[in-house]
Amino acid sequence: MMPSRKPQLTITEGGAGNGWAGVEIVLVRLNNSFVPSGQFPVFSEVPGIDAGGRETRIGYDAAVCVELYEPWVIEVFYNPDLRLVATVRIVEQANSIKSVLGEQNIGVGHKGGVPRVLNSTGKYPPFFVR
Repeated sequence: MMPSRKPQLTITEGGAGNGWAGVEIVLVRLNNSFVPSGQFPVFSEVPGIDAGGRETRIGYDAAVCVELYEPWVIEVFYNPDLRLVATVRIVEQANSIKSVLGEQNIGVGHKGGVPRVLNSTGKYPPFFVR
């Protein structure tokens, strides 16, 4: 589930540079013809009829979503012939890229000024545009 707006409760806005977290509470409405054995705390009072002619009701529930955005380093493969990028594997949870020898590279990379450090400072406000 991806939020369409700013979380209702912001735990952190990423000022430390390591991502941000928030909590969103959403109302779930689901027609029980999609989940015949589903259990809901509350159902609609007036039943309806589904496409198969069976009686159906709307089930209501709530969901609490913890939204955690944090930096992860992944390995990717770029196929120049197809111009496709494919994720190969998750390397580690980190906000900087390490060299082959394991030392941490800080600053700007050697290819076209690509940053080697992921930083969430200032990224929270434009991410959640209302």
